[in-house]
Amino acid sequence: MKDLIIFGTNAFSKQLKQIIEKDSDRRIKAFCLTTDYIKTDTFCGIPIIDFDHLETCFKKDTFEILVSVGYGNMNNNREYIFKKCINKGYNVASYRHSTAKIMTDNIGIGNIFLINSFVSDFTKIGNGNIIHNNVIIEHESTIGDYNFFAGAAATAGLVKIASHCFLGAKSVICDEVSIADYNLIGAGVVISSDTESYSIHSVAKTRTIRNASLEMMNYLLIK
Repeated sequence: MKDLIIFGTNAFSKQLKQIIEKDSDRRIKAFCLTTDYIKTDTFCGIPIIDFDHLETCFKKDTFEILVSVGYGNMNNNREYIFKKCINKGYNVASYRHSTAKIMTDNIGIGNIFLINSFVSDFTKIGNGNIIHNNVIIEHESTIGDYNFFAGAAATAGLVKIASHCFLGAKSVICDEVSIADYNLIGAGVVISSDTESYSIHSVAKTRTIRNASLEMMNYLLIK
């Protein structure tokens, strides 16, 4: 099995390193960042390598890159790094925690399934999704690319989630509902009907904001 290099040095990167080291035998050789973001030589006790110089330190066929970029800019940042890795010819790693129960093989690349996550039968999952602890994705659902499912988010059966969505902790998507691109669904929100692109859904007075800008979404995510 190839060694891992984690792209990113954020809180999620630190969490992933600890989870993987406790859960598997995969070796994490280094973190990496683009030049402008490197402020120190090490993170969590291992080296930080300039992304553009990885091949001077490691042979390309000996490692995979696990992209730990989070949900900032509605997951656009993760897509950018993901495609940057692909364009350099690097293999983008997926990770499944040993407690994750994934009942489908119809899964793309670069997905992360964390502790006790569950994906049911006949479900299709695209690329670059982060499925956090205790998330449930029920049968015959379709998940696009670059989505972020926070802890204990849940979808019922036959749900469609497009791309670049954020599902907050303990949010619920009801049966056969379609979630369009760029939807920010707050913690605890229940969605029972189809949504429009660029929408924000808040539990406060079950409020929905349509035609929201990425700037507004990003502000709410980091608030």
